[in-house]
Amino acid sequence: MEALRVEKLVFGYQPDKPVLIDVDFKAEYSTIIAVLGPNGAGKSTLLKLLLGAYKPWRGRIFVEGRDLYKIDIRERAKIFSWVPQESPNIPLSVYEYVLLGRVPHVGFLSQPSRSDTRIVEAVLESLGLKWAMNRPIQSLSGGEKQLVLIAKALVQESKIMLLDEPTSHLDLGNKIRVLKTIRSLREQGLLVIYTTHDPNEALLIADKTMIIHRGRIESFGDTKDILDTETLSKIYGIDLEQIDIDNRTYILPKL
Repeated sequence: MEALRVEKLVFGYQPDKPVLIDVDFKAEYSTIIAVLGPNGAGKSTLLKLLLGAYKPWRGRIFVEGRDLYKIDIRERAKIFSWVPQESPNIPLSVYEYVLLGRVPHVGFLSQPSRSDTRIVEAVLESLGLKWAMNRPIQSLSGGEKQLVLIAKALVQESKIMLLDEPTSHLDLGNKIRVLKTIRSLREQGLLVIYTTHDPNEALLIADKTMIIHRGRIESFGDTKDILDTETLSKIYGIDLEQIDIDNRTYILPKL
């Protein structure tokens, strides 16, 4: 089923300086899409437009055939969840912050149910964070904070998850834990769109890859077909080489 359709999207932060130009693509559920591109290419801006945080200058966004901006904010919160790069600077415990992800499912002036608390506890357990439930968020390491952001998005039980460089601050162990979590979301039927600078990470878990360069989609399709050294060398301005080992492809810099 078509989850998302983006038609000729144009957007910028300053007049006559578009950040994204004629962005056009479709995406289905049970799919992981990696979005690659240099800094300033428009990757994070694209996610915020999909979230409805900004309105495009031109173009349209459809969710299951419905215009995004005709869907009320509360319903959007049940469709989309968002994992930013930076952790919040608020005086809450890990449990209290992650529980906020259940707000779209809790009635007005209602208290979280036992079902809500069970969902939070299960997600914290799956991410190895149950030990930190009562700890202040600000007492955690950078990598642990990133996992808390992902936990809040997971308890939201959305259909589409948007993640902005979710593994950028993580050590190797936590990075693998997050990648496995993202991969499991595909099996749960979600559409996952996330930004990354690591082509090998995309090769590991992404079904499709989008490469954005200077605000335009340079290429979009099956990851194994899209991630070639010629395209990546051109947009990043460096020499790369492809290595195949045991039916796995790796893209490495030539130093």
